[in-house]
Amino acid sequence: MRAYSVSELAALRVNSLEYPYVAQVEPIPELWTPDHLSRRLVEAFAVLRRLPRVKGPRVPGNHGPAYMHDWADRLAQVEDPEILKEHQAEQNRDRSQPSALEIQNMEQCNEFLRAFRDQDALGAQVLARWAMASAFGQSVAKKAQALGMAKSSFYARRESGLKACAAMLNRRGIGVF
Repeated sequence: MRAYSVSELAALRVNSLEYPYVAQVEPIPELWTPDHLSRRLVEAFAVLRRLPRVKGPRVPGNHGPAYMHDWADRLAQVEDPEILKEHQAEQNRDRSQPSALEIQNMEQCNEFLRAFRDQDALGAQVLARWAMASAFGQSVAKKAQALGMAKSSFYARRESGLKACAAMLNRRGIGVF
C-alpha cells in the first residue's frame, strides 16, 4: 500500500465534507457595536427557542378509544409520501439543550433589553420583536405590522435602537461576550 503525503491527500479529496472541520472563531470587539449586539440578541432568542418546554396542566384530550390501525392502513400510510415525510421529519428532529453559558448570555441580553426599555420603550420593543422573528424564522413584516409600523420604518427604528443600545452598554462598561 502506498503512503500519501499531506498535499497528495488534499488533492485526492473530492468534496469539501472530507476536509477536517475548523471552527470559525468570530473576533469579539473591545466595545459593543450594533452589528455584534444584533448577533447576540438573535442568538439569545435562538437559545430561548431551544429551552425545554414548560410542563403545565394537561390539555383536554381525546376521550374516545384509540383507533387500531390494521396492516393495510399502515401499508397505505407508508406509501403516502406526505405522511412518510412528516414521520421522518418527526423522527429526525433533534432538540439539543443549550449550555449554561448560552443561557447566561441569553439572560444578559434580556437584561440589556430591559435596561434599554427605560431609555427607549419602542426601540426596545422593535429590537426584541426583530430578534425573535429572526431567530424563530418568522416574518419581520408581520412583526412591524403588529406594531403599526411600515417595514422600512421598523428597520430604521431597529438600526437606531441597536446604535443607542450599544452606546448605553458601552457607557455602563458592560463587558462584550
